[in-house]
Amino acid sequence: MRCAACGRTARTRCGRCRLEHYCDRECQAAHWKVHKATCKVPQATTSGSFRPSAGQSSSSSARPSGSSEESVPLCGNGFRKWLVSGSNWRKVTGADLLEEPRVGITNWSNNCYLSAVCQCLLHTPLLREHLRDAFCEAPEDEWLNELLGLCRLLDNARRRGSKYVDPPRRLSRLIAEANEEFAFGRQADAHEALMLLISRWLAGCVKAGDGSGADCSRLGYQEKEQLEATSMIGHVFGMLMGSKIACTTCSYESIVSRVEYCICLTVTLGMSDDELQKCRQESAQQLNRWCLRSPLQGPRPDSSTSPTSLSKLLDEYTKRELISEFKCEKCECQGGYRTAFLRRRPNVFVVYIDRRQDCNLFGKINRRVSFPAKLDLSRWISKSDATKLGGDTSGVRGSTVYSLYAMCVHHDLRGSTASGHYVAYARDRSSRWYQIDDETVRQVQWSDVEEQHAYLLFYMAEIPLELGEPVPSAEESGGKDVPRKKQEDKVPERKKKKNGEAADESPNREEAVDRSRINGAEDPSSKVGQENEEDIEEEENEIEPEGRENGQEAADEHYAGVQDEHQELEAEAVDSERSRQRWEGAAPGKGATDLG
Repeated sequence: MRCAACGRTARTRCGRCRLEHYCDRECQAAHWKVHKATCKVPQATTSGSFRPSAGQSSSSSARPSGSSEESVPLCGNGFRKWLVSGSNWRKVTGADLLEEPRVGITNWSNNCYLSAVCQCLLHTPLLREHLRDAFCEAPEDEWLNELLGLCRLLDNARRRGSKYVDPPRRLSRLIAEANEEFAFGRQADAHEALMLLISRWLAGCVKAGDGSGADCSRLGYQEKEQLEATSMIGHVFGMLMGSKIACTTCSYESIVSRVEYCICLTVTLGMSDDELQKCRQESAQQLNRWCLRSPLQGPRPDSSTSPTSLSKLLDEYTKRELISEFKCEKCECQGGYRTAFLRRRPNVFVVYIDRRQDCNLFGKINRRVSFPAKLDLSRWISKSDATKLGGDTSGVRGSTVYSLYAMCVHHDLRGSTASGHYVAYARDRSSRWYQIDDETVRQVQWSDVEEQHAYLLFYMAEIPLELGEPVPSAEESGGKDVPRKKQEDKVPERKKKKNGEAADESPNREEAVDRSRINGAEDPSSKVGQENEEDIEEEENEIEPEGRENGQEAADEHYAGVQDEHQELEAEAVDSERSRQRWEGAAPGKGATDLG
């Protein structure tokens, strides 16, 4: 495109009508006197509406017959109802991928991280379908507006046959204002940029409302989190992760659920201590030799550690782990097992492979991680959750299979994460792969894709899922009563034995108490008996078994000795009472009798 003022290559365009292009801000200001007469906000019926890209059928791009021109609720029950009656998302398959990813995005001041992430996102079929069906006009939220504008920009360039487009200046400005890490000209992380974009798009969906007319942006944190999970972006990327911790002594279990939009897998999962130490040494050596500021030629060096795969990393991530510091609230015993798992799978499964070194500031681990073209998530989903939470699609064969359609790769400099270059790889509907390096797009083979050190992997479900129902954030079950069953069976026998031994002494004790009440005197055995009962209870607590049966015989002997001592004290108390009564002339038993 040419500048409307000077005729040079245009790098920006009018932010209002998006029709006139300019090379810089000065030309736009100079041309405003002429352009302001025709500058108008595009309406839904103009050419700014989202039209199908080349190769797409008109039936797949047409708006559903039940949809209206009113704004679509982007979260909550309103969006759920719209999915049922006003969207074609169930028809989205791998055939809805782009015919050929042939439009690049120019690199302005080290924004390759943003270009690579946007290429992967805009090649997501379900996201494109929602943008096509939900927005008949520009959304009010500026982040969603930029997403829709970038999608239309690439589609228009593809129809015109353009090789590349310039990144929207407003999107770059929004990211720079949101976080100083993405300031103009700075190198930034692609994963952080992805999470920032998703978080702002989620907030935009909540701001758009659920169709009830209420201001959802003023709700509490938990209410907003539930609305985000049931939003347009949540339907595409949201997945429900679970973390269960189970007590090693009793049957207590606690499950904490959270909605995630990208799963983070550390590349060091499954590595031994020797391999970790070797990685640290290699990273330190590479950083010490870091003197060049240009990408290395040829293949990137791999780490000397043993290679792994995406499935093995997921196995390590979901493996049961012993937490010795955990203290159960039910039985008050220490020790528990923690397990992470996938409760409800997403429509788009995004995997971030964290290659950062843990001991150096900018160290990177180039461990070889193989990834499949098709991934089955059934082995990491609980069977009960698969049926209850929508992880399974009515028993359809292959319902948990995902296909890789996009990938983001970081080419480092001397093993450092501080600088480098990001490129994207995308697959078309004919299973051909393309490398998108800024404004350059070229076709590559699958073998070339497999050789890359993946940074972000994008898998799409072959069978789309319904929008899941909300679940409690925390659930508990079980308690201490189950494992203590054996101990509870033994305790009644002791109590029965205790009551049996004290049964013979109880009549005499009652008679002594009655006599003391008649004479107005205090029963001396009451204090002694009370004190000894407290001692017995303390000693019983000391010998109470806590899951141990080795000292049972010793505890029984100790208990019998305490009982004998108790009986002797009670006999002495009775004798002392009889002696006192003799001195006072009272006969034991009923009535008065001569003693001699």
